[in-house]
Amino acid sequence: MHETDVATLAATSTLPVVRHQLQHREGLRAWVSDDATAYVVQQRRPWDGGLALWLLGDTDALGPLAAAVAAQHGVPHRVLVEERAREAVPAPWRPVRSRTWHWMSTREAPPAPRHPVVDLGPDDDTEVSAFLDEAYPGTFARPGTDGVEGWSAVRDEKGILAVGCVVRQDDGTGYLRGVSVFPARAGEGLGGAVSARLTARAQAGASGLASLGVFVENGPALAVYRRLRYEVGHTFVAGVPAGAAEGA
Repeated sequence: MHETDVATLAATSTLPVVRHQLQHREGLRAWVSDDATAYVVQQRRPWDGGLALWLLGDTDALGPLAAAVAAQHGVPHRVLVEERAREAVPAPWRPVRSRTWHWMSTREAPPAPRHPVVDLGPDDDTEVSAFLDEAYPGTFARPGTDGVEGWSAVRDEKGILAVGCVVRQDDGTGYLRGVSVFPARAGEGLGGAVSARLTARAQAGASGLASLGVFVENGPALAVYRRLRYEVGHTFVAGVPAGAAEGA
């Protein structure tokens, strides 16, 4: 096990989520062994900052690395560990109140949206924020969130019906966030239309890749993303570590 700088890790790792999502400006420390990786980043979520620790590898490889990192670093605010290795996490770092999610990506061109989709500008930020307050108050992105490149929406004469954005990553990958549909219009394909447009926008970056995160229990969203040819690259368990929860 050895410590490395975040930029080197992002440039040399063969792990998809590291190559395409690790942001240099957010990364603070990183460690690698032959078959495991750990890194700490500064979270920039709308409602939650603090340090997040990412742990990748299988149980046998990640256990020794996680133990070594725990000896050098305090308990982080949040831990994200590959589901296959969740038991390798030291007890004080093991996520509690956790959720499981897929990191997915695609290079396949999406089909044309089934509903008209428009790209929004800064003048629409107030309307987007009001829509998210009603349709998705726990969204991971809002107008003004760091890295957001642009929003797209389905709308009618009364306003927005579905919306989402692309967050541009350091390597040029576009990450879909904040995809949400007005509850009364769910099941009409509006979220799929917005996601198709956002996928095309995301793939216009230097890496040619679109990526996203989706909770494993969100069956309707998973069905949309599979139709758009997204594939699972990693599955994570994420939550507040036990040590932090005890001190809260």
